[in-house]
Order: sequence, then C-alpha cells, then structure tokens
Amino acid sequence: MANVFEDMLERSVPLYRECQDLTVEWCKRLAKPDTCIYDLGCSTGSLLLPLAKSISDIPGLRLIGVDNSKSMLDKACKKLENFSNSVELIEADLNSFSLGTTCVIVMNYTLQFIPRENRVPLLNKICHSLIPGGAFIINEKV
Repeated sequence: MANVFEDMLERSVPLYRECQDLTVEWCKRLAKPDTCIYDLGCSTGSLLLPLAKSISDIPGLRLIGVDNSKSMLDKACKKLENFSNSVELIEADLNSFSLGTTCVIVMNYTLQFIPRENRVPLLNKICHSLIPGGAFIINEKV
C-alpha cells in the first residue's frame, strides 16, 4: 500500500495537490520559533517534505509526523532523510498519542479513519494542545 499510496491519493482526491500547497502556505504563516507542527496521519511524508523545505529558517521549529503504519513511516523516513534534524517521525495510534504544545496541527484525510466514538476526544485533545493563535488545519474528502 505504501508504494502506491501517493499516486492513489493524487488520482482519487479532487484538488489534492492544491490542498497540500495551501496547507504548506498556512503552516508557513502560523509557524513560531521553538514550537512544533504536527502532521497527524502523515503517511509517506508528502506534506512534511515541502514543509521542511519551506520553513527551515524558523529557529527551533520541529516537524513531527505521526502515523500508525510502519511501512508508511519507512517510506517517509527515506523521503525525509535530508531533514532528520528538523523532522521526527513517530509510529503511534492517534487515540492514545499525547500531543505536546504546538503552533499548528495538520490532519489530512485522516479523521475519516478514526472510529466515530474517538473523534470528539481526539479533536478536544488537538484543541487543548494549541498555543494561543495556533491552528488546526484539516482536509477531508467528503
């Protein structure tokens, strides 16, 4: 699945690339020094790579990708090997993962895979972890 994942997304999600580009732009505007940006459900790192390239000049900013699929994270790790100082990849279930204080949390096409009964608690956890002026960016195919 990890090998064909990006191609599948580009073909099956209308305006996928445009949403990715807009998300990068918003993250650039909202990023703060000495904080972090989480990509929840980061899969193969297709958002983390352009983020790492575009916000490398913000001191102390860390990018954290979280996914529950080792094969997706392995692919992301290869893709992001030149950014290992600023990007951390974590294998975890979002329902039990603890978020640190952050300026931006991104969730691209992930909430639909969270069981309904776990969505509100997860969204509450996300909101409580944002610093004042922070943002939650969510893209979903509906």
